[in-house]
Amino acid sequence: MNHSNQTPEVLTRKEAASLIRVCLTSLDKMRLPVVRIGRRVFYRKTTLEAWLSANEHIKQTQGGKND
Repeated sequence: MNHSNQTPEVLTRKEAASLIRVCLTSLDKMRLPVVRIGRRVFYRKTTLEAWLSANEHIKQTQGGKND
């Protein structure tokens, strides 16, 4: 069941790029795993969430100052 206020489990290129806030060109360069149905390309939401988690870093402050 898909509710309009929830992100679907499989996303189009445009939806995937929007979710991780990059342009389509950057998304294509990332070479993330995709699901192909015919000529259509989809990204699993879980794959994108895992990529975000793997690339999450804690911002370090210098000299105790807040940046």
